[in-house]
Amino acid sequence: ERQLTALPDTRVARSAMVKAQVSVVDTDSAVTIANRIAPEHLELQARNAEAMAARCRAYGSLFIGAWSAEVLGDYCAGPNHILPTGGAGAYRGGLSVMDFLAVRTWLRLDERQAREVLPLAERLARVEGLDAHAKAAGRRLRQDP
Repeated sequence: ERQLTALPDTRVARSAMVKAQVSVVDTDSAVTIANRIAPEHLELQARNAEAMAARCRAYGSLFIGAWSAEVLGDYCAGPNHILPTGGAGAYRGGLSVMDFLAVRTWLRLDERQAREVLPLAERLARVEGLDAHAKAAGRRLRQDP
């Protein structure tokens, strides 16, 4: 509250104080809540911040310890400030070089390897209701492609 008086406009800071912080009674609760809400910025200001950090799985950017302030990550010491919002930290992190790379997948099986997995492919395709896939697997299993 005291620090608010030094700001020219207190609206954003006051809103953040009310809406954007969570106080908990123990670190287990803190980690559980953090992983559930997947915040854009997650600051761990606790004696055991390192241990807590190891258990955190859903966040945009993680700030570990009293000296690792968000302001430093935002402006000069952090890896990135293009971060997932709205809980998207549950399934992705901040923008990285990986976002600009194309991941290519490929498959190469010889006849023995293919014949080993074709029965499974045929069954899975049938379970999924993909009859053409099931027939494609079955034909390969019973004859040459």
